[in-house]
Amino acid sequence: RFMDVVDWAVGHVEPLSRYTKRLIFVGLDVITVAIAILAAFALTPGDHGLFNVWWILLIVPGCTVLIFKFMGFYRTVVRYIGPKFALDMAIAGSLSTGVLIATYFFIELGISNSILPRSLEPESGQNFLPGRTPLIYWGVLCMFVGGGRLVIRGYFRSRSVAHRDPVIIYGAGQAGARLVSALVHGVEYQPVAMVDDDRELWGNTLRDIPICPPTELARLVRRKKVVNIFLALPSASRPRRLEIVEQLKTLPVKVFTIPGLEELVEGERAPLTAITNCL
Repeated sequence: RFMDVVDWAVGHVEPLSRYTKRLIFVGLDVITVAIAILAAFALTPGDHGLFNVWWILLIVPGCTVLIFKFMGFYRTVVRYIGPKFALDMAIAGSLSTGVLIATYFFIELGISNSILPRSLEPESGQNFLPGRTPLIYWGVLCMFVGGGRLVIRGYFRSRSVAHRDPVIIYGAGQAGARLVSALVHGVEYQPVAMVDDDRELWGNTLRDIPICPPTELARLVRRKKVVNIFLALPSASRPRRLEIVEQLKTLPVKVFTIPGLEELVEGERAPLTAITNCL
């Protein structure tokens, strides 16, 4: 099967050093940029003399790799890339498109005849790329380079999720959001739902995790096969927390609570403590 081949390939790549993995990404990016250039010219009507300016296939990929390096693409752990990556990819794609336009213009003008072969002299008489070509190049580049990294991230996340214990988080406030962020980047637990008393939050999502009313707890526990519930209400009053615990006693789950909000704000991953020891 295809996934078996993917697992086999990943199994051979994962043990490699960080430096080797970067070289693999550089090689794949060079190939991808070249494909994006060829696709952009192939999908643009007319003869634009690409093979008369074949140096584009050497200059643009090299410059694009430098752009990616400057943008930090090769320092980022792909499995942990976040929403900011989409903006970085759009910027890097735009810069690379600018390099493509400038290189084509430079060569077509014949300014570099003194250092490049005469075969590079323009035949079509057109010094500028058609407007469609840069747009196609930008789209193909972002789709393959950015999309490829997102697919890799999705693969690793799906693989890790399969080995995590599903949990429900009670509390969709600041503490709950920070707990979700910590668990998503961990290896033990996978948040599958959040519960909150605030009606205005019901039906919304937090990092693609649905926020449900407390009345849905029994159904969620049964449907998601949850055995742990994390209570993320450090600012709740003692009577309210006792009330919630009494409600959860009827479910076949273990209930845990997080430490104070201050520790989460400081970025510390304090251990989860059994709620029976905290109340």
